[in-house]
Amino acid sequence: MKRKPIIALLFAVALVLAAGQASAECKLEIDGGADLVSRYVWRGADFGDSPALQPWLNFNLGGLDAGFWASYATSNNLWLDDPFAEIDAYVSYTYQVPNGVSLTGVVTDYYFPSEGSDYFNYDNYDNEDGPGAHVVELGFGITGPESLPLSFFGFVNVHNDEGNNMYFELGYATTVKETDLEFFIGATPGSEDTPGYYGTDDLEVINLGVVASKDVKITEHYNLPLFVSYTLNPEDEQAYLLFGMSF
Repeated sequence: MKRKPIIALLFAVALVLAAGQASAECKLEIDGGADLVSRYVWRGADFGDSPALQPWLNFNLGGLDAGFWASYATSNNLWLDDPFAEIDAYVSYTYQVPNGVSLTGVVTDYYFPSEGSDYFNYDNYDNEDGPGAHVVELGFGITGPESLPLSFFGFVNVHNDEGNNMYFELGYATTVKETDLEFFIGATPGSEDTPGYYGTDDLEVINLGVVASKDVKITEHYNLPLFVSYTLNPEDEQAYLLFGMSF
């Protein structure tokens, strides 16, 4: 029997809470947009081997966020019959500690329609009919105040991954002459059961680099956000330099 759509239920609960808690001081905000990137690189791996369009939709109420994010490759590649596609749903909550520190918890549902599975197939990896279409991940992070702009996040797969792969990332944010810089280093302990998820069965650094972003003035009333990212994966001995713009 197929499992209930976990993230769909969490998303519905989040919207109910948002509607019930809306007030003059804390209003529900809805925002959306899209990024156009030269490559979709996630945690040190290239997905799609193609430029990609990445739309998103977010609902926010104070510290509560719920929404959707997707990536669509713009051309075919050598290892998929159809262009790579990914559609994610997420629910997160951020609590602001009085000293300026932020604590965040997040649940993310990863769905890959380009693999040919039905959306409502939430079967686990050990189902007799085969694995379902979704991988569910839990994450927790801590972000420092402006005086100490460090962040640390940890993630673990809790559904449809026999190896329960984990990923940890440390980041540092700063600004140099109106250009925002974010340095990051990410690692995984690997998994002997499913080493292919992050490409290793041992502790390895898989994601190291920097993102530079800046708003470029186009007209008197419109600035175009641009960003350039350099990513090195020491485990795979691969490097990526990508460019993107946000709309």
